Amino acid sequence: MERLAREAGIGAVNQERTTGERAAPHEKTVEELRAEKAAALGRVGRRLEAALAELARLQAMVLQAHGGRRQHLLRRYEELRISAERDRWYLEVQREAVGFTVRRYLEEAYPLPPPAGLLSRERAER
Repeated sequence: MERLAREAGIGAVNQERTTGERAAPHEKTVEELRAEKAAALGRVGRRLEAALAELARLQAMVLQAHGGRRQHLLRRYEELRISAERDRWYLEVQREAVGFTVRRYLEEAYPLPPPAGLLSRERAER
């Protein structure tokens, strides 16, 4: 088997490769992975920010609405809140993947509004 490899020049090619030649493609792949992690972090962060802004808008609308419209807005609000909560968790996972491990920052920077049930009570108390 070794003789066939030598005759085909396989062994020679492998012996000529240096560690640097093998490291270059590896480093390029590592850099691409880092870039994708950063891009994913940015995407989920922007999605969470958009959801929180929409939740604030819906919250104001819920407090002014009545009847069926109010119920519809409450359902939409709760669906979006659940989605935002999931996105905040995704953001936490992405941050941990790039080495950020302090969790309280996320809760301070991206506070979730109250659940829809609490909005109903807030309106009743007014």
